[in-house]
Amino acid sequence: LTLESLLNMTSCQIYSCQGVGVQLKDKSIANFNETIFAENVLPQLFLSEQSICTLKDTTIKDGKQVGIFVDKSASCSMVSSTITNQENTAITVIGAEVFMLDSIIQQNKGNGVLTVNQANTTIEGCTFQQNDMPHIAGKDHANVSITNSELIGGKGIFMVDNCQLDLRESTVRDGTGVQVEVVGQTKATIFKTSIRDGDSNGIKVMKDATM
Repeated sequence: LTLESLLNMTSCQIYSCQGVGVQLKDKSIANFNETIFAENVLPQLFLSEQSICTLKDTTIKDGKQVGIFVDKSASCSMVSSTITNQENTAITVIGAEVFMLDSIIQQNKGNGVLTVNQANTTIEGCTFQQNDMPHIAGKDHANVSITNSELIGGKGIFMVDNCQLDLRESTVRDGTGVQVEVVGQTKATIFKTSIRDGDSNGIKVMKDATM
């Protein structure tokens, strides 16, 4: 979609494309409801150039690369949806914004969410589990807010290089690495949150980070 185009899709399937599943740019807008993205070779959903996308009751699975790639001031909202079994990161956010509500991110070979370059990520009521890299990773002035969510197994949160983390009323548990790690002038606030049952440190703060 280009040049401020509009798209609404309900109960559709987008799968086995040799390129991107769906690409939005030039301030385009798309809404996906009860739709499945699967087995696309490049990012299953690619948003850029101030485009806006919403997903509800949608599944993104079995991708050969990233599930959702969001950059250049684009915005993606994801509600009651699932991203699973990507060969790379489930969601990558670069200089853009993502809002996630009541969704599941699991069994991806990269991060659950990778957010960099002043990106803003808001996560509410979500579950992250069985991702091979940190469920939430932030770098280079990224801002991440997590509320009423569960991060289970693996490595929970890793934030580096002047990021901001706000973690509230959530659970981080059963980690195989450090469960919450902030580094390099990153500032973190943790409120009414349980960090427990990990194989390594619960919290690690390094290199002028504050918590």
